[in-house]
Parts: sequence; structure tokens; C-alpha cells
Amino acid sequence: MKGAVTIGLFKRRKKVQEIRAEPMNQAIILTLEGLIGSTDKVTRAQAMEIPTIGACISKIGEEIAKLPVRLYRRDGEEVTEITDDPRLRLLNGETGDTPSTVDMWKAAVEDYFLGRGAWIFVDSDGFTVRGLHYVDSRSIGILSNADPVFKTFRVNVGGRTYFDFQFIKLLRRTRDGWTNIPLQEDSNTAFAAAYNALKLENQMNAKGGCQPGFLKSERHISDESITKIRDNYKQMYSNDNGDQKIVVLNAGIDFQPAASTAAEMQLNENKRTSSTELCKLFGFPHTVIDGGATEDDNRKYIAAVVALLNQIETALDAVLLLESEKDEGYYWAFDTKELTRGSMKERYEAYEVAVRNNILQIDEIRREEDYEPLGFNFVKLGLQDVLLNPETMEVFTPNTGQTKNLLTGEERADGTELRWGDSWKYQDRDGNGQWGASRLGKGGVKPRFRVDPAETGGGELFGGSGKGGSSGGKSGKKVDKSEKDDIIKPEDVSAT
Repeated sequence: MKGAVTIGLFKRRKKVQEIRAEPMNQAIILTLEGLIGSTDKVTRAQAMEIPTIGACISKIGEEIAKLPVRLYRRDGEEVTEITDDPRLRLLNGETGDTPSTVDMWKAAVEDYFLGRGAWIFVDSDGFTVRGLHYVDSRSIGILSNADPVFKTFRVNVGGRTYFDFQFIKLLRRTRDGWTNIPLQEDSNTAFAAAYNALKLENQMNAKGGCQPGFLKSERHISDESITKIRDNYKQMYSNDNGDQKIVVLNAGIDFQPAASTAAEMQLNENKRTSSTELCKLFGFPHTVIDGGATEDDNRKYIAAVVALLNQIETALDAVLLLESEKDEGYYWAFDTKELTRGSMKERYEAYEVAVRNNILQIDEIRREEDYEPLGFNFVKLGLQDVLLNPETMEVFTPNTGQTKNLLTGEERADGTELRWGDSWKYQDRDGNGQWGASRLGKGGVKPRFRVDPAETGGGELFGGSGKGGSSGGKSGKKVDKSEKDDIIKPEDVSAT
């Protein structure tokens, strides 16, 4: 139509072609993440790849696994060891499950430090424990309430629900009784630094020590040439075909390295520093693992292990004891003598102090060293010439042959005999301490005493009549009457 104005509402516009950058396949793009490593959290499997972490967990696990568990009962100040309880076998040998107690404690330590905690199911009818079944923490599910004060929860394993008191739990830094905070969450930066250094070292070894970098060209390079250069570099960076690690660059193409060498990065120094810091997370110096530990370093290691043992003992008391047993003073404890045993010189010096101060007896020390007891149940007193029997409370003086009971005050001289007529008999006294009249000779003759020749070097001692003499041609040694009275003190030797 003439004079009409075409507005062009429905006029089709030209389609603007979208231009996208071609993807740079197999190209290395340097980003901040690429320079400092991934910001993702270190997983449990990655943490176990760090040599220091694996070594620390293995050492602690093996240390705990070799310590026996004992059951004790405390009654006032007296502590008695219980040795015939069937639960001791489950904690020190056969668990009633496929893993042994050694495997169980090793797995418990690993789950405690890196997993969701250690969970051991107690197979019991309420009175008798039939077995201990270790459950991988990755199979544990928690059903809990939302009350932050009165907390309750159930444990779900394989679709079945159990009560919380059916499990021996070992949890690290828990706030609710079921959550475990592993080390890699507490110290993710330290773990990431150690893991990334490990990966970098592995990449450098995989590339044969070749540095990553980029090519700089003064002129345009065709796509065909770029592809060929990439293939050649891929072959050079690979550990395969080591005799063909050659790349020919045309004129005008230069290689620019994009990373420092291992020496420039002080990789070995950083690894040592990282190992030292990671060991601190477990509570003991790195010298315990690397060697060269001092006495103070060993004490710190023992303290770290004992702290974990105390936590295990608390869990055992809570689940493996009846309420009546708790009221009666029963408790579980690890025998830490193996942990603090030390070298032979250190042990024997400690035993010397223990014997000198009457802390241990000779047979107790022999049992500790796995030697057969001698049956020597005496405690040395004073100048090492007086022996006390702690069971009968009798003091025996070997050089005089005198025995005295500290409880009753009764005294006797072993080996002293009384003679009348032609025979020797041991002298008896009545309840008042007097010589019995029926034991005296005719006419109330005073008794004559003879001391065992083993105590007098073969001589015989005669008394009572005030005369010394010999018998059978043997010369007798005179003894002052007061000395014999110290041995046997008759209050009345006259006939009644």
C-alpha cells in the first residue's frame, strides 16, 4: 500500500552465530587450586596413604593389642584379681567372632582416629556374655532424638536396630555419645599438605623428573604441529619407552617451565616437618617412629597410650559389668607392665629398689620375668639377717634360730631339745610358760638341754645342772647360762 509505513513487527532477525572457544583437550591450565592443591577434605583412605599416619596408628594398635586385660575387685583398701571369669577369655584371646582380640583392638584404634569410632557388639543374654563382635564403623547408623539435654539413640546395623548399651563404644571428642570426630576433620590442612606433597612426589616420579610447563612460539603453529608436539611430550613425560624421551622443537618455539624442582621446593625438608607435626596429633614425638627416642620421648608415648587405655577401660566397665558387680567394686584394667617394662638394666634396677623397700618379694619378681618361683615367701628386714613371714607374721632370726610371732608374742628356739634319762626329747611348756612337771626327771631333776649340732658346728650344749661337759668323747663348748636363757626362759624348773 502506497504511503504505508512498514513497522516490521514480524520481521525475522538474522541469527547471530555463537562463537565458542575450542576446548583445550589435554592442556594444563594453571589455577590457584592447581598451585596449592585441592581444597577437598582428606578421606580416610587418603589419610592412611600418608606414611606417618599409618605408622602411628599401627604402633598404637599393636601396643594395645599385646596388653592383657585383667578383672579386679576392690574391697576397701584390698584389691583382688579375678582369674576364673569367662569374659577374660573373650578379651584376651577368642572373641567368639571371626577376628581375634588382636585384630579387634587394631581395628578399634584405626576407627577411633580416622573413622566413625570403634563399635563392639556384646552378644549377651543379660547375665552371660557369649561373644564380642566388632562392627565396622562404616556400617553404623544412628537413630537419635532431638533433645540436647536428655539424649537417647539407637544403633542401626544392616537394617536391624540395637540399644546403645549393647555396644562397647570408643569415640574421639564426642559431644553426644555417638558422634566421632576423626583426626583428618580436626586437622584437615595438615593432612592435605602431607597428602598433596605425597601426590606431587608421585607425579614427579611418574614423569621421570620432567618439569611441567608450556611452549612459547613467535609465530602461528598449525593444529597438526600442535597435536604432534603434544604426543611427543606425552611420551617424554611417561615412564614407558625411556629410550625415546626426545622432542624436537622447530625454530622459534621455546619451553618455559611452570614449576620448581624438588630441590627448589625443599621437598625432603617439608616432608620431615610434616611428619613431626602429624605425630604431635597423636601426642608423642616423631622420634618414637623414626628412631632416636629419648627417655622423655618414650614417657610421652606411654602417656598417650595410657590415656587411650583409660578410655577403653571406662567403656568396658560400663558395658561388660553387671550393676551388682559395679556395686561390689569390680573393674576392668589393662596390665601395663609390658608397656612400661623397659630394658633389662632398667627393670633390674627397679626390682632392686622394690626388694630393698619390701615392695616386691623375690618370687613376685621371678614371676614378672617368667621364671619359676623358688617358694621364698619371706621379706628381708633390717640388716638382712631377720626374715618375716607375712602370712604367719613370724620373725625368724637365722643366726640364733629364734622365732617370734609378732601377733601372739610367742617365742621359740628351733632345734633346742630336752634330755632326761637316756633319750632326747623336745621341751614343752604349759599354758603359763612354765616347764611341765610331767616332763621333768625323777625327783624333779632339772632338764638338760641340747642344741641341734647343725647350729653349733657339731658341738653339744648341756645346761640345767650348771655343768658343761662332753658326750661320747666329743668336746662341748661352754655357753653362758644367760645366753641359753635367751633361747629358752623357764620361769620355774623345780618340781611342783
